Amino acid sequence: MLGYPLNGNTPVPGGGRRTTFQKGRISWSPATGAHWAGSLIAAEHVRRGSEPGPLGYPTSNEQTVAGTAQRQVTYQGGTLTYDPATGMVTGT
Repeated sequence: MLGYPLNGNTPVPGGGRRTTFQKGRISWSPATGAHWAGSLIAAEHVRRGSEPGPLGYPTSNEQTVAGTAQRQVTYQGGTLTYDPATGMVTGT
């Protein structure tokens, strides 16, 4: 689903690690464990400062929002949601 890795297991602030793939990213920290996000949500996470930013590390894998076509990842500091109807990623 994520494709081939584009880099190795890279250390990030907060004692965590991440690996970027062709179609997304996996981030890990001792506090949150390992979670994945597809490329659109991962790109918005990077735009907002990545793991050192206000969202922090992911606390869930990307998943479908019940009853919709939207995709969502929950982070320590909020949530990012991709809506395929608009092509936008929004956050709280």
